[in-house]
Amino acid sequence: MHPAKYFILYLMSTGHSDAEDNEWIRTALEQFDLFGRLATDTVLNQLRAEVKFPKNYHPTSRTHVPTIRFQKELRVRDMHMMAPNCRRANEIRENSAAREKAEVLLLGFTAFPVVARQVNKLCRSAYTADDIGMFYHYFFNVELLSRDQWQDAIRRRGRGVLYKSALVGSSELVRWRTGDNVTVETRSALELAFTTGYMMLQELRTAPFNIATVSMYNKIVDGLVKTHMAMGEAEVRMKDMMEQLERFQQTKRQVEIPGVDTLTSHSGQLKEQKIKQLLPPGGVDVN
Repeated sequence: MHPAKYFILYLMSTGHSDAEDNEWIRTALEQFDLFGRLATDTVLNQLRAEVKFPKNYHPTSRTHVPTIRFQKELRVRDMHMMAPNCRRANEIRENSAAREKAEVLLLGFTAFPVVARQVNKLCRSAYTADDIGMFYHYFFNVELLSRDQWQDAIRRRGRGVLYKSALVGSSELVRWRTGDNVTVETRSALELAFTTGYMMLQELRTAPFNIATVSMYNKIVDGLVKTHMAMGEAEVRMKDMMEQLERFQQTKRQVEIPGVDTLTSHSGQLKEQKIKQLLPPGGVDVN
């Protein structure tokens, strides 16, 4: 399919005199940098089959029920009415910095609220998760292409390193590359490193035997050993921490909580001691 599927459907349902011309659709997509070369005649004809106009169709009508129903079913009503979210989605599309940030994060399956926060941080804007969702829906629907198709689609797109990182499918990696603070869970990172090293070792078993292979083999084994040791140390530290916590809890349970009578008696003794401190040596002569 096409990542700008719903924008294409919008163009086809505008009532424009050239809306039935595939080349006009492609030109519009190229103008907005929306993967025009992916809009083959096969794709466009397939989408055009979904556009079944109602009687007396009026694209901009706010009262014609069949028109409203048709546009909602086609999922393009917001664009026809240029709803606030759609207007802001177009602003993101027109802003190269905001657009690149949004695209790479979305390609890495980043949640809309996080994308909005990062775009706002970069552009000092105030976009919402709904605005990002609208941008996703009309211009960059990641789910409508396979990862292999995306690999080809973004070949000429902006900074290749960012888009390639996004294709790994890791939101954390993309956010890290775009300057966001990312917290890594240590255990998961070590397990991933260990698994990756092991799989690389498996691949080397079929590689030609030479000095380079032996060197790489030794480096991977060394990495696996160090990773395993780090995982073991992390487990020991966690065990020690749990034991310390348990000892702390045991200590708290063993502390005897004084009763009300004890507290009252203790309070009286403190008051008596305080009064004696205020009296002169030998006490007070009342005669």
